Amino acid sequence: MNYERCAACPFFVGMNRKNKSKTITITCENLDIMGFDMKNMLSFQNKNERSDYYNLFCADRYESCVYYKAIYQNMEQRYEKKRRKAKTITKAKGVPGD
Repeated sequence: MNYERCAACPFFVGMNRKNKSKTITITCENLDIMGFDMKNMLSFQNKNERSDYYNLFCADRYESCVYYKAIYQNMEQRYEKKRRKAKTITKAKGVPGD
């Protein structure tokens, strides 16, 4: 199954599928906090746990996922900060705006 194509969550990046890896993970979009570009890698005890989480949140109810909420909130804050900065620059230049 191609999980990347089945994921409903817009922040789902992938999951490890190699048997060589000792960790069982799902990786979400990066979260930019204080200039650090951090990956959100969820680690699970076993593949069944990961599959249950994927099916519940990544493939279906992603808006209920705490990681989705954190990434979305972070993106909104960055957007708002850029919007305020652009508005301040526009006002400083004397360009009419909203």
